[in-house]
Amino acid sequence: MKDYSPLIKEDFLQYIWRTQKFDKGELRTTQGNFVEVMKSGILNRDQGPDFIDSRVRIGGQLWAGKVEIHTKSSDWKIHGHDDNPDYFNVILHVVYEDDQPVKDQYGDLIATIELKDRIDHSILETYKYLNSYDFDAIPCENLLDKVARLNITSWKERMAVSRLEDKYNTINDIFVFSKKNLHETLFKLICRTFGFAKNGTAFEWMANTLNYKILSKHIGNRHQIESLLFGQAGMLQQDWKDDYPKALKEEYEFLAEKYELSPIDPTVWNFARMRPQNFPTIRISQLADFFFKYGRKLMYTLDWTGITADLDCTAHKYWDNHFKFDSESDQDRSKSLGKRSTDLIQINVLAPFMFFMGVNKNNQDLKDQALDILQKTDPESNGIMRKWSKLGVTIDHALDSQALLFLYKDYCMNRKCAQCNIGQAILVKS
Repeated sequence: MKDYSPLIKEDFLQYIWRTQKFDKGELRTTQGNFVEVMKSGILNRDQGPDFIDSRVRIGGQLWAGKVEIHTKSSDWKIHGHDDNPDYFNVILHVVYEDDQPVKDQYGDLIATIELKDRIDHSILETYKYLNSYDFDAIPCENLLDKVARLNITSWKERMAVSRLEDKYNTINDIFVFSKKNLHETLFKLICRTFGFAKNGTAFEWMANTLNYKILSKHIGNRHQIESLLFGQAGMLQQDWKDDYPKALKEEYEFLAEKYELSPIDPTVWNFARMRPQNFPTIRISQLADFFFKYGRKLMYTLDWTGITADLDCTAHKYWDNHFKFDSESDQDRSKSLGKRSTDLIQINVLAPFMFFMGVNKNNQDLKDQALDILQKTDPESNGIMRKWSKLGVTIDHALDSQALLFLYKDYCMNRKCAQCNIGQAILVKS
């Protein structure tokens, strides 16, 4: 068999993993455990592992987190990952060739899968073309003007529903994990959303270690809510100098002993390449304010009425001139969630959860309300939306942006043009 090893580069393997273009039959780790890929994850363009928000089942256990890609497993050590905290919580190591066992910081073998004999020969033969192709491009970008606007609009509507259906599956996984408790499910979903793109998984891990039933007992005491959240985030383990973190730590130690709580590993939090006002410390304090102000009504009634219109989540005054504990900043101003962030809460929590409730209760009105919420919310502004805008595609509201996000990630990135109504319209005219 031809040896393709010298040809293989990490960006190609990222493409293979992202599009799942490899044989997944009888997929096992090099240690022999069965592997099922639930979600390949999001390509990470910042520091740390190649993919975030991945979901894989290994040996029957569902894992959510980061996946690292290498040409050879020995690259792990060559790249200095063995002593880099950013890589301490990788759930799966995907390599073309497993030439050396890789262990984590505790000395345990990291789950690894080898793709060497699982990638189709024809894909490998055309790799030189794939390698020169812009993976991030919209395949039909130079042909989109041949498609009737009505075709694009109708396909966007279908993609919007598909996006909500995709989110339904994610929420249902949380629902099952939460023993089918709607309040626990909503609690975890809210926490995850406050992490936004960079720290969503870390917020989810934090929420998984803190039963909402415990937090609800302290819902009227903001200091105790903050203590529980910062404590479970693993951010109160060292000795702090400022009164605020010292008070949080003292309160948390009492509550942790009372409820037998254990924090998560603090190295999971990402502070890199983000604006300081988006640091997880600020977001956790804003999350505490959210539960303090709205938790009692929302979590007990599951009713968002009157909340979204005036959603105000402000970090503790300590954070006016701090971004990290014991580190005063020259800036001194209140830190509240901006409109874009509150819009994302409606997009990623309110609408999907209402759709989830509608499906579970077979209630079309609830599902229609989810669509209506998105139509009344401003669209997201990101690189993907700018790609569509340059092509003349209208993006009037969040229903449009969510539809185009799903279209881009599920169809364009995976080159599923023949399954796309827009692609089919182009092929008909070819």
